[in-house]
Amino acid sequence: MALITRGGHAEEGAPFYLLLVGLLWVACFISYSYTALTVPNRSSFLAPDENNTWCVARQLKEEGSFFINSPLNERFGVKFFRGRLFVEARENRYTSFNSPGLTLLVALGMVLGVPFFVVPFLSSLGVLGIYLVGKELRGPRAGILAALLFCPLPTVVYASNMVLDSVPSAALFLLAWGALLRATRTRSAAWAALGGFSLGLSFLLRQATAVFIAMLLAWLAWERRSVGRKLICSFLVPAALMAVGTMGLNVYLYGSFTSSGQAEGFGRSFLGMLVPVADLSALLHAPSTYLLGYTPLLAALGLWGTVVALRSPSRHRLLRGTSLFMWTIIVVTLVIYGPRPGTWGFFKLTLSGSMARYFILLYASLALLSSIALDEALRRGGHLLVLLSVAAILLTSAAISFGPTDANNLSWLRDRFAAISSYKEALLRDPTPTVVFTRRQDKDLYNDVEVGLCFTEEDAARSPEVAALFPIVDPREDLLPMIEQLLGEGWRVMVASDAPELVDCLRAQGYPLRRSAEFGSLYLVFESPSGEGM
Repeated sequence: MALITRGGHAEEGAPFYLLLVGLLWVACFISYSYTALTVPNRSSFLAPDENNTWCVARQLKEEGSFFINSPLNERFGVKFFRGRLFVEARENRYTSFNSPGLTLLVALGMVLGVPFFVVPFLSSLGVLGIYLVGKELRGPRAGILAALLFCPLPTVVYASNMVLDSVPSAALFLLAWGALLRATRTRSAAWAALGGFSLGLSFLLRQATAVFIAMLLAWLAWERRSVGRKLICSFLVPAALMAVGTMGLNVYLYGSFTSSGQAEGFGRSFLGMLVPVADLSALLHAPSTYLLGYTPLLAALGLWGTVVALRSPSRHRLLRGTSLFMWTIIVVTLVIYGPRPGTWGFFKLTLSGSMARYFILLYASLALLSSIALDEALRRGGHLLVLLSVAAILLTSAAISFGPTDANNLSWLRDRFAAISSYKEALLRDPTPTVVFTRRQDKDLYNDVEVGLCFTEEDAARSPEVAALFPIVDPREDLLPMIEQLLGEGWRVMVASDAPELVDCLRAQGYPLRRSAEFGSLYLVFESPSGEGM
């Protein structure tokens, strides 16, 4: 910390700043790899929301295909033997609901033997990206401060411990932005090309980032005279090539260049996100929760940094313009993601929760604005204020991310893996072919056993989107006949407790069910009423 608070007139390439960036990158990579390094059986895939990406990546590595078929669907002529987060891209051939970019990189990680370190590595690039942005706007000290404020945030640490695309895509966006700023100052076509490639990779990993990419391109158009035609071309050519490749992959997988696994495509998805904006109460809830409630100190420092930037001398026009650009990112993020009702976590202040990852670029912008404020305080001799502010954010982040509190989602993640592992190992010890009927545990089990979705007419009545996304079944008419047949052929049939209609139906028909700690929340359908099967 003493190195950071020393005089602000060190040369840009001062070795100690480079050393600090390197040390912070290593620290972030290790902390982002927490579950891969500490959770038992992490080599056996256990994380629920990652399962679809993992399944398709494994299929790509082993079979050279993005598509997974369902033998039980083919056999019975149905559509419900699949995981929820999969879409039917071809007749009875399924692929990931998520963007295919992360699937490609995880498959590469599998080939190299390091699949669980792909996301931590990509996420840790955010250290370099946000440092570059802060450095080019205000100086290397501001870059270090921005990285210190942003990279240890609980939602960044949590989301970087899972095979999710939010933080990697944001990290590459920041790297593209920083490289573009550096290219503008140094007139380096190589930096511009690196920025363009990073931007294209950010889009490949998470196509919803297109909104923020469009904003960055609009900023580039506004600053075109400062940047210059040569650098703009060096930046746009690799970005455009990557974008064309991404959309070509969309056409191959989903039949539409705008689709990224969601049937309506990302264009209509964004329009759908904007519909709830009419709900003013929901729109106002987002800033109070995810801006002020999540990081009040960071928000206060960000406002201060904005004032500093806007009052900067005329020669710092880029700093003033970029501060407004960052507030555009903040506002657009709140408008798009803030008022989405019915999604877990959006209306609950979860400091390290899953949903906070959608606000990653908002927090990056606040960290950059805060670094401007803290750098200004250092220039005016406010060393104690800076030390206390940074220490408060770092200690709070560490306590939430790794401390013995209910907000420690890494602890929850580890415990969940252990619970899943206990009955998953029991399932896999016995090579008997297994099918599990469930509403939600498909995400835990799809990677290793056959899964049948049990959404009924009652589910469709409660939530109309269920009928649009999943096949609707009648437990008595659709499921009992095939369960009888599967049991007769020696299959192990299990029903999760989240499918009570099927459990009640089986009991009413005289099927003995067994539930034990060995199988967690799964019921084992022991035999058919006629005595056949298991």
